[in-house]
Amino acid sequence: DAFVCSSGMNAIYSAMAQLAAPDCHIVYSSELYTDTPKVLKHFSQKFKMPLHCVDVRDSSSILQLFKNELSHSAVILF
Repeated sequence: DAFVCSSGMNAIYSAMAQLAAPDCHIVYSSELYTDTPKVLKHFSQKFKMPLHCVDVRDSSSILQLFKNELSHSAVILF
């Protein structure tokens, strides 16, 4: 099956809508297109999904986040 979207933001929103669940954490890169974090923040607030922004250049901090805070959590890694 396939789902075709009219834009990248539409595709992101559609994918997040399918994955949205309370207490599922969203982890995203600090290097995203400017509107993407806004969409992720919307999902974070609407579905009570904790949001984490990571610096993709600092792999040790990403590993620490997953080890210390997210080891027993459902996570959407964007």
